[in-house]
Amino acid sequence: MEYHITSLADHPAHAAGVAERIYRLWGRLIHADTGMSASDFTEVIRSRAVTHRVPLTLIALAGDELVGTVSLKEDEPTTAENLSPWIGGLLVDDSWRGKGLGQALLAAAEAAAARLGYASLYLSCEPDVEHFYGRSGWALVRRTHSCGDEVALMTKRLTGRVPEASSGAD
Repeated sequence: MEYHITSLADHPAHAAGVAERIYRLWGRLIHADTGMSASDFTEVIRSRAVTHRVPLTLIALAGDELVGTVSLKEDEPTTAENLSPWIGGLLVDDSWRGKGLGQALLAAAEAAAARLGYASLYLSCEPDVEHFYGRSGWALVRRTHSCGDEVALMTKRLTGRVPEASSGAD
């Protein structure tokens, strides 16, 4: 079966599924960073069902089945301040791994950020998946700690103009 990547704004009924998957995987970090419960986080994801601004969420569907997701978010203050926007919540269902879906979701998020006029993106990841992002042109900025875990802070330069509101963030 084929998949397609689209905005959560086009399929808002999938917001709860996106939130559940992300919170199941990273709920400990989300709670440590923000104090949010799973239900609070579901509301955050619902607010990302937009296409015209960050934060936003993209989803991958196989038919009508949710099989992956990625978000653009404004910040990640526990990792680094004054950088924006960030890739967050990139995940692919186990049965879809190894089929290029993660790279496709990442590319779609990069394209969305460029369309919105951002010149750079940031992310943090566990060091053991740093190579995944490196294959797509992401560069290590530094290793740091976030919520008690070691992470790799990475960046990627995009094509596009820098919006006035974030011109000092690069």
